[in-house]
Amino acid sequence: MSFLSKLGFKQSSQPDYSSLNKNIQSELVINQCRSSCEISCDDTSPWPQFKDINLDESLYNTSTSKSIHFLIPTNKDNWKHDAINEEFEKDSIPVQLNSLLKNYEKLGTFGINVVDQPLNNIFDIEVTKFKKIEKLHLLPFFITLNDLCLDELEIVMEKVVPALTNTSGIKTRTQLIDCINGLLDGLKCHATPLLLNNLILLCSHKNRDKRCYITAGILKKEINREIKLYNSSHERPVDKYDVWFTNHVGGHKYQANMQIYLNFKEDNPQNESPNKEEGNLFIWLARIGVQHCKGIVSDLLVKVGDSKDERKLLLTEKVRCGKRYEW
Repeated sequence: MSFLSKLGFKQSSQPDYSSLNKNIQSELVINQCRSSCEISCDDTSPWPQFKDINLDESLYNTSTSKSIHFLIPTNKDNWKHDAINEEFEKDSIPVQLNSLLKNYEKLGTFGINVVDQPLNNIFDIEVTKFKKIEKLHLLPFFITLNDLCLDELEIVMEKVVPALTNTSGIKTRTQLIDCINGLLDGLKCHATPLLLNNLILLCSHKNRDKRCYITAGILKKEINREIKLYNSSHERPVDKYDVWFTNHVGGHKYQANMQIYLNFKEDNPQNESPNKEEGNLFIWLARIGVQHCKGIVSDLLVKVGDSKDERKLLLTEKVRCGKRYEW
């Protein structure tokens, strides 16, 4: 079984290879992008050309997925070189969480990233010092831990990490959240749904690589533009989506990394279609340009009405890794 088949994709029935971005082969329909286009397509933002970009190495298996991906809102789109240990004080939740997760390496692989999402109470010194995190987002589960305090961090992780790395028998996000909140009974921290169907993460970490800071802004603009165009001409829109900036994800030599999480779990089991996709999906792309945004929107982000037999991935040569989660 091929890599794409394992993720639930079928190959495009009419792939059309075009020479784009210095002869990078991308499976694109020819009328979506002119073969003469080297930098950007008509009506899209200008796309910078950088030196020292790896255009030849195969991308597949140059990165890995995570069992749990923790996302910490910071109200910033750029951070110190080490966005955890240099950005935050030693007695903060990000630093302590990074250390605590080493205790659970036998249960899976874990990642922590900071994101540009806002802090709600900027007048609370516990929040600004990150001794309290108002919202800690957990992917691929699309759930949020609320009001996580430093003094409860260890016990919360003791409850949450084993539960999320063994979700056998749990069919809906509501069931998962009820399970988590049952384990957290008596604590300040509680779980709620992250009400998104699609989440795109773009590295904007200027202090690690200025090129990422430039491309992240352009790609976010183009993704939002393409979604608006798609929704204006289709009955079934791309909804409940967002694009977040995040810190260094690795592989900057490939330029323009894009991490995409797709949520297929209904909160009510009665709403589930018998042909719906069976598990949430993670795709990590690289060497992405503005000319790829239309295909990403129409082929990946469209959720309603799609089944695992219908969904296709055109940009196969852009995939660094992917995972179809059991949950």
